[in-house]
Amino acid sequence: MLPFENLNHDPEQDFFADGIADALTTALGNISTLRVIARQSVRHLRGTQRTVAEIARELRTDAIVEGSVLQAGGRVRITAQLVQASPERHIWAKGYECALGDILTIQGQVSLAIAAAVKVVLTPAEKGRLDHPRPVDAEAHLAYLKGRHHMGQWSRESFERASGYFRLAVGKDPTHAPAYAHMSDCYGMLGHWGHRPCLDAFRSAKQAALRALALDDALSTAHWAYAWATWVCDWDLATCEAEMVRAIQINPSDEHAHAAYSMFLVTTTGDRARAVGEMRLALGLDPLSPYVNALMAWTYLWVRDYEQASEQARKTLELFPESLLACWGLGLAEMCRSRYAEAIAALEKAASISPDPLSIAYLGVAQARAGHLEIAASLLQQLLSRSDREPVPPRCFVFLYAATGDQDRALEWLEKAYDVRDSGLFWLRIMALYDPLRQCPQFRQVLHRVGLSAD
Repeated sequence: MLPFENLNHDPEQDFFADGIADALTTALGNISTLRVIARQSVRHLRGTQRTVAEIARELRTDAIVEGSVLQAGGRVRITAQLVQASPERHIWAKGYECALGDILTIQGQVSLAIAAAVKVVLTPAEKGRLDHPRPVDAEAHLAYLKGRHHMGQWSRESFERASGYFRLAVGKDPTHAPAYAHMSDCYGMLGHWGHRPCLDAFRSAKQAALRALALDDALSTAHWAYAWATWVCDWDLATCEAEMVRAIQINPSDEHAHAAYSMFLVTTTGDRARAVGEMRLALGLDPLSPYVNALMAWTYLWVRDYEQASEQARKTLELFPESLLACWGLGLAEMCRSRYAEAIAALEKAASISPDPLSIAYLGVAQARAGHLEIAASLLQQLLSRSDREPVPPRCFVFLYAATGDQDRALEWLEKAYDVRDSGLFWLRIMALYDPLRQCPQFRQVLHRVGLSAD
């Protein structure tokens, strides 16, 4: 699904054309026999002059959907066409027009037509979902599309802005399940990365996910959002795994569901092969996603294949030089290879991109490992001062105290991390930054309380 052309020719309206293409991608992904490339991997193709065959080779697809969107006076016109890649030929094309509130009906019709054109057999549930979409409040749906646009930027500011749009959407339409599901994802990310207090953020994430499921139990996003929320909020591993599996069953093309399941497997079961396999599936579904590419590097980091982690992180940074996750991954992988100059350089770049607590903590650990204890102590003091006025994930202090040799203080902060439900504790078994504490009885007790084995 290529980015749809915005016929309004207003860059401020690109979010709307992107949102239509994204919704069609999700709808087609819900068809179990189709493999659909996710939206992050096609964003760079907006306005491209490349041929269909060239695009198909890059994305490893058999056919391309392209189209245009025009929004005016409360009405929307969508034109879409399906093009076979080799030999190149047009399989299907049609234009649709509707009121903005009926946009989901048109999206369902387009998805059914594409499915028919490629001759896939729909299950009764799949056909029913596309045949009978609910109407939406026009203003609520516009707010939802703006939220989805901002989520793709992966920063604290973008998650905060996105969650604001999702709240606006459900305020205008309390039945908008996708807005609740993505709101849950925003809260979960803000809590996990330390931008909001963990407990408050995770409780909000769980409430939003439960609301989404109550409104639409066949929404894959709602299931993996609820899986993550039950994991980090309740530490309910059984429910988490069941919900992740359900999300993949509903939409096998949902790259976020595969990525989330990979993280669950590597952290809780130690099944490295399946974890790597699920992340590779996610990468195959979204091969040019900054997030999934960086997570692939982190997956290698977690299974302690540090050379592969470095290689994947470098590949990610070649594509996306400002990827914070990739800088972190590269820095930590190089540190674990005892390549301290390279590690410090990567983590200094991360801190320049986003000087948040985790960037400072990772850099401090690398400085300590390199023998620069005074620099590490200075960064630790910087974080302690910041913790008086803003949330700082307790795991940051666990990492720094452990790296600087203060085991007692590291264990004190480990208990604080447990008390506030710091989601970083789920990486206790596999994260190399916890290694200095691994033989301590208190560490093993926390590991057990979190529900993880020491093996």
